[in-house]
Amino acid sequence: MKHFKITILFIIISQLVSAQIVFNRIIEDTVMHITNSVIATDTGYVLLTGTNNEELIRCYAFTFVDLNGNKVWKKTYSDSQYQFWEGWNGNLKNFNNNYYLAGGIVNINSGDIGININNFNNSFDVIDQNTIFYNSQEKRVFYSLRSIDSAYYLTGQIYNTLEDKYRLIFLKADRNSNYLWHKTLGNNAYEYGSCLIETEDKKIITAGASCFENSSNTRWYLINTDTAGNIIWERYYGRENLDNSYVKALIKTQDSSILLSGSYTAAKYGSGEEEIVWDGCLRRISQNGELLWEKLYRNYYCYPDGTGITLKSSITSLHELQNNDFIFIVSSYWYYSIHRGFMTKTDSEGNIKWHRYYYAVSDASRWQYFSSFQPTCDKGFIIAGYGNDYSNIGYDPPQQAWLVKTDSLGMDGLCNIEHDELNIDIEIPEIPDGICMNDTLDVYIYISGKSAPYTIEFSTGQIIDSIY
Repeated sequence: MKHFKITILFIIISQLVSAQIVFNRIIEDTVMHITNSVIATDTGYVLLTGTNNEELIRCYAFTFVDLNGNKVWKKTYSDSQYQFWEGWNGNLKNFNNNYYLAGGIVNINSGDIGININNFNNSFDVIDQNTIFYNSQEKRVFYSLRSIDSAYYLTGQIYNTLEDKYRLIFLKADRNSNYLWHKTLGNNAYEYGSCLIETEDKKIITAGASCFENSSNTRWYLINTDTAGNIIWERYYGRENLDNSYVKALIKTQDSSILLSGSYTAAKYGSGEEEIVWDGCLRRISQNGELLWEKLYRNYYCYPDGTGITLKSSITSLHELQNNDFIFIVSSYWYYSIHRGFMTKTDSEGNIKWHRYYYAVSDASRWQYFSSFQPTCDKGFIIAGYGNDYSNIGYDPPQQAWLVKTDSLGMDGLCNIEHDELNIDIEIPEIPDGICMNDTLDVYIYISGKSAPYTIEFSTGQIIDSIY
C-alpha cells in the first residue's frame, strides 16, 4: 500500500503597506465628547464631536489630528444662550472642497427650536450660518444632504400637533440655506428619519424608522420622493411585531442599487418581554425598493460567569470600494458587557472576506463604540468613535473620543498586528486501490473562521494566491 503526504500551507500574504501609517489613539480632552463624524484631509483628520462648553452648555467641536494621530487643535462652536446639536453619525460632509453641517439650535431661555445650517472652509472656520424654521414647535434634525443643484435636504423628527404624534420631517432649503418647505411623513405610531441619499435620476431617498404600535414593533422605513417632496414609493423592512431599530447607513452602489445597514431582531430573552438581541444587517434593494438580498452578521459572546451567551451587533457606517467590495463598521459586544468596535470587509454579495475587532489602549478598556469612518488616500481607513468608560484605564472624564487608523487590511498596530496564518498538514494513510504513483488525487479542504485572502502554497512549488 502506497502512502502519500500532501502538505498545503495557507498563509495570508500582507500587502505592501510600508507607506500606510497606522495608529489607535484616545484623543484626550478635559471635557466629554461623543464622536459624530470623521473627515480625512491631506494633512490629517478632523473629528466632529458633541460636547459642552465652559458653561456646561451643549455644543459641538472640531478636533484636528495629524497623520500620525497627534492632536493639533480644537475649535468649539457654542453660545451662552443656545444649545447646538450636531445631528447623528456621519452628518459632517464635504461639498465643493468645503464642509457643511445642519443640526439643531435650542434657545435655553424660551425653549424655541430651530435648524442651523453651517458651511465651513478647509480650516473649519464658519463661512456662513443660517437659522431656519425657528419656533416653539418640537423638532430635531438628525441628518443632512446637499444635492447636485446645491440645495439642502434635511431629515429627523417633528411633533405634529394636529395628530398628537411624532412624524418624520423632510425639509428643503435653497443653495443659500433659505427655508423652502417641509413635509411631515409617516402614518403609524411615530416615525423619524436618519439618512438621506440622492439617486442618479435626482430623486431623494430618506431612510429611518416607523413604529407600528409601540417601541417593540419598529421597522426600517424608506421613502423615495422627487425634489418637491412628493412621495413616489415608501417601503418597510424587518420582522413584524419586533423592534428592528432604524436605518443607520444608506449608500448608492456602483450598479445603481441601494445598500442599507443597521440591526436585525434575532431574538428576545426569556418569555419574549426581556432584552432584545440583534444581528448586524445589510439589505440591498433596487431603485424601486424591491429587496434583492439580506445578509446577517452575528457574534456570540459569553457571560463572564459562564452561565450563558448573548449577541448584539449593529452596522453603523458603510462604504463601497472601487472593486465593488463593501467595508462596514460595527459596534458590538466582545464579552458581556464590554463593547468593542469591529470592521468587516465583504464581497459585492455581502460574503465576509475579513473581520477585525478593536479596543483602545488595552483589552481592559470597555464600552466603546464606532461612529463613522472613511477610506484614506493610502488605501487604508480612518475610523472614529468614542468610549464611555475610560476611567478604568486612567482617563478623566471617562468619555473620550477614539480614533483608529488602519492599513488596507484593517491592521491598526495595537489590536491587529499580525495577519492570521493557518498551517495544515494533510496526511492520507489509505490511497484508494488502483491509484498509481503518478496519478492525480483530488483533495477537498473546507476552511471557515479565518480571515481572507488566502494563499495556497503546495510542497511541489505551486502557489495560488488571492483566494477568498
